[in-house]
Amino acid sequence: MTDRRDFTFAFVLAFSCLPLISVLLPRFMTFCPSLLGLGFYLYLIAVRKESVPLNRAYLLISLGIGFLCVFSSAFSSHPGAVLEKAGLTTLLIASGVFLLAVCRHLDPRSLRCHAWIFPAFLILATAVAIFELSLNMPIYRIIHEANPTRRLNTSVMNRGAVNIVLCSFFALSCLWQWDGKKEWRIGLGIALFVTIALMLGLSQVQAAQLALGAGLVFYFLYPAGWKPGYAIFAVLLCALLLATPWMAHWLFTGFAADLQSVAWLKSGYAGARLEIWDFSSRYALQSPLTGHGMDGTRYVESFDHARLYHKEDSVLHPHNFAVQLWVDFGLIGAASGCALLVYILFQIRRCGPSLARASLTTFFLTLLVAALSYGMWQSHWIGVLIYLVAVQQFFSSFQPDSSEAHNIRQA
Repeated sequence: MTDRRDFTFAFVLAFSCLPLISVLLPRFMTFCPSLLGLGFYLYLIAVRKESVPLNRAYLLISLGIGFLCVFSSAFSSHPGAVLEKAGLTTLLIASGVFLLAVCRHLDPRSLRCHAWIFPAFLILATAVAIFELSLNMPIYRIIHEANPTRRLNTSVMNRGAVNIVLCSFFALSCLWQWDGKKEWRIGLGIALFVTIALMLGLSQVQAAQLALGAGLVFYFLYPAGWKPGYAIFAVLLCALLLATPWMAHWLFTGFAADLQSVAWLKSGYAGARLEIWDFSSRYALQSPLTGHGMDGTRYVESFDHARLYHKEDSVLHPHNFAVQLWVDFGLIGAASGCALLVYILFQIRRCGPSLARASLTTFFLTLLVAALSYGMWQSHWIGVLIYLVAVQQFFSSFQPDSSEAHNIRQA
């Protein structure tokens, strides 16, 4: 790599491979983003002797999350396990700072020349997922040494499918920044969403199916340039987050039976999800100010619930980030979550129109998936979140540096 343009090309190539890796080795997303960032960061400072500043805001947020997790050990029934998990989680989150730093250091002209790489690799990742889902996952069987005669559950592809959908709108925006011909940009954009739709049609990942539909509506119809909309969105999100425990009970008692009667929702465990949210929220309200400590539901052997749709006595996590904030940290956690959501929204508000539209759509879809599927402290999910923040920084680097833009990214 002889200059900044060569470095940018090599990084874009490696960076774009991660969604492809996540299709076949989804757990690798735990550490791949951070290791990729650390490797390129060390090259910049040790080999090229360049100054690459770290994002102070990201580090402060990481430390804030870590402090909240450590503090919660005082209210946990298993403080030792919480302290260990809090330390590892804080290190994992903070390690993403190197990837963000590298993404801010890329050459804008080289990025616009090679912008097709990210969406093209996303199409390749989707094509691999289609191949696997159509043919009983032959590559997955080889990698994981699975019995060739056993029919595998296609849910093992769900994480990779979700990652692809969450990256897709940044990929679409990358195409609009590409220096290539208009026909090629349109063709790749169509190919991207056609292949994603086919992949989701073959899969059983309802969260990604819902996210794609909601994302298309949000991306093309939401007025991302309307500044008051960010304040309205922030107020709405905060209101929902603060009202979560009571909303969960209302949703379960009023809608669970009806949702369970719809085949598509039943296959996505809609009734079970609502029941989990209900009994987890009632448990959270037993300690409404401080919660029960990080990973609070993990240590409960038997919840008080009707077992209508969720037959087990316990649950590892509530499958909803808002419920989990209340369970783990109580009102303190919910208020902290509100502050972070507002901060993110107003950082997006300061972006240009194209970046704001892609960022806002991805932010909305990430919250949607986090409210339906994953636990907050799943290491794979934390790695995915690091990657999505890095993709936002990656896309912001398409614009030539100005003093104002540089200051915004350092904030």
